[in-house]
Amino acid sequence: MRRIVFLIFILAAQLTSAMNVKSLELTYDNISGLTYRANAIFYVYDPSPVDSAVVLNWGDNSYSVMAVSAVEDLPGELKKITYSGTHTFSGPSSFTISVSYSVRSTNVNNISYSLITDIYAEAVIVANPFLGSIHSSVFVEPPQLNVCNNDAAYLNLVAYDQDGDQLQYSIIDCRGDGGSVISGFTNPSTSSVFQIDQNTGILTWDTPNQKGFFNYAVQVSKYRNGVFVGSTMRDILVNVIDCNPDSAFLYVPSDTCVLAGTTYEDTVYATYNGIDTIALTGYGEPIIVNPPANFNQPVRDRDSVGSVFSWSISCSHVRPDPYTMYFSAELEDSLSNCACTQTFNNQSLGSYYASVPVNFTNPCFPGWDNSFYLWFGADSSAPRYVSTPTVDVSDGNYMIVFDMVLAEHTGNPGTDCEGPDEPDEGIYLQYSTNGIAGPWT
Repeated sequence: MRRIVFLIFILAAQLTSAMNVKSLELTYDNISGLTYRANAIFYVYDPSPVDSAVVLNWGDNSYSVMAVSAVEDLPGELKKITYSGTHTFSGPSSFTISVSYSVRSTNVNNISYSLITDIYAEAVIVANPFLGSIHSSVFVEPPQLNVCNNDAAYLNLVAYDQDGDQLQYSIIDCRGDGGSVISGFTNPSTSSVFQIDQNTGILTWDTPNQKGFFNYAVQVSKYRNGVFVGSTMRDILVNVIDCNPDSAFLYVPSDTCVLAGTTYEDTVYATYNGIDTIALTGYGEPIIVNPPANFNQPVRDRDSVGSVFSWSISCSHVRPDPYTMYFSAELEDSLSNCACTQTFNNQSLGSYYASVPVNFTNPCFPGWDNSFYLWFGADSSAPRYVSTPTVDVSDGNYMIVFDMVLAEHTGNPGTDCEGPDEPDEGIYLQYSTNGIAGPWT
């Protein structure tokens, strides 16, 4: 059994704050005439701070600072953040709207210097009143962020288009600041196939053969009577890990025909014989159209979980093609028997150790979630460090995440907040397999 102690050295640093972004996409809706609403959708790690606004380039030399319009909890320690804004174009044309965000994840295998490379998404709006109201296609499911090494993966990038336009899917290069293709970018490592079905939106990765993080991007173009009328894209971070594919048993309703003026209702449920938590979700056209179906989600529990799908059908829903719903029962690692999460909200070190006296007075400002930080103080000698208790990582696939606040030293004689880095300062993460005595790697 491999037991490790992690050590975080704190020497000095400057102010930093960024969302931990896993995926980014853009959608849009035609409100009237040449007026459009755009949505920048960020999928971020759940404990991540959330920026109050992002900047959208409308593609006509104008920009909007868009505020948060929605926050949605998702399975797998993920949340969906939507930023929205509106704009009126001066005349008919095609416009490429875009968002660049200045931080990707670190250590992405197929992007050099990923931490300082922007994550970028764009969409093409064909603004033409003669085409009628145009809406972008919308990805039906959130991005899948984990796949198993040496096991074929089939990823759902299916999109819904409320205009009924023909959709075509393609894999494109990931892009950085300003939409430029990232130098040296390659698609994720595979033993044979990494491709998407241009008609169905199912991406086949057969098989992942290198562990770690990879980025890839998918574009969805829409055509009306053979004429291009817009596109959108999604940039996705995926983690290839060692795992044994396991799943809950999912019970879904059978295909059915429903009459307008009636209500269809049935229960979707899943069971799993294990310690992990089941997270039940549903995505598809019925919960996107207006008026939408109701499906309470995500619903989480152990052993078994269920939620009622209910849809009141009106005449506006009638069409010759069927509606498709995708239900998912994902397994989330259970933390109930794991002493691997630590906060300092009780204003004590608990089972941690610090090399210098500490306090919990939040001298600069509280954490992004109003929690308490461990504070080394303004005059403590360097190097100073805090070490974790022993952690059992023998079964592998652990990610170390710590939240740290760093603030600029301002004023004269200044504040208790840390100032900008000097060349010989920084932050280091080390580990020991021999307790606090080390040696440290």
